[in-house]
Amino acid sequence: MKDHIYNEQNRLYYTRYGDVYLPDLTYSKNNYPPLGKYGMLRKTYLKENYKVQYSLMLLNDTLWPHLLEIDERAHAMVGTMVTQMAKAEGVTKSLKSTDPLRWGAGLRRRPLPKAEAPTELRVSGGHLAKRSNDRGGSRERQPRPD
Repeated sequence: MKDHIYNEQNRLYYTRYGDVYLPDLTYSKNNYPPLGKYGMLRKTYLKENYKVQYSLMLLNDTLWPHLLEIDERAHAMVGTMVTQMAKAEGVTKSLKSTDPLRWGAGLRRRPLPKAEAPTELRVSGGHLAKRSNDRGGSRERQPRPD
């Protein structure tokens, strides 16, 4: 029997240990930066809802770069949203230096985005999608009278 074999179906090398062949799996030594909030949300979503894709990305060492990209894009989108909200309220950097109380009140006038991924990054049907306000039960919603 050979000590090393290659399986073309799953493209893995195997080494014989005693009577069994075990796959030659190695841990990636890449030192990626830590994930932020949105990268962790995406990781949890993939792990719970797309287990096969999560496992394949983990084995192919493409999971962490994917999570970092999602995290960077989501943080950029939230930053843009906050900037647009501040502009709509008339909150500027000069207002911060002249009247800090009014500056803080202007930023708090509209609620900041909740802890969820921006709309473009959400996946429908997942835990990142907006949840309905319906608390369950069998009642049907009645249309509002005009």
